[in-house]
Amino acid sequence: MLHDQTLPDVITNYVKNGKVLLVYHDYPLPMHAHAREAARWANAAGAVHKYREVGDAFFANQDTWTRTGDLHAVVAKILTPAEMQKVDALMKDPKFDDGLTRDVALGSRAGVQGTPTMIITHKLQNYPITRFVSYPIMKQMLDELAAK
Repeated sequence: MLHDQTLPDVITNYVKNGKVLLVYHDYPLPMHAHAREAARWANAAGAVHKYREVGDAFFANQDTWTRTGDLHAVVAKILTPAEMQKVDALMKDPKFDDGLTRDVALGSRAGVQGTPTMIITHKLQNYPITRFVSYPIMKQMLDELAAK
């Protein structure tokens, strides 16, 4: 719900006009069998500037790939053959996991226990949000922080 209902408006109304910097960090939960692999695929797609498109496809097709584990098929529908070749090469590189490992460690240090979790930082103060927040509530929070 956060991905589909809140983030698109945040990106349109705050990120694109430079009011907010949105930084994604992956925190795949071990209870989800394919979450870490999905994070790896999305990050690899980021190397060809398609992180968001692949992430969007994963959310749109979540019912299928969580059952089958076939993440490659989802990614292949988004990327060109040349992009897919680059992404496949990254997926085989053991060093590629370093960034994901750092994200998980960062999340653990920040006290992340589940998803979705957002940490809004304003003037060096952190405001953690550990559940779904609708766009109107997120907008109110961001506007109030900007007024400080």
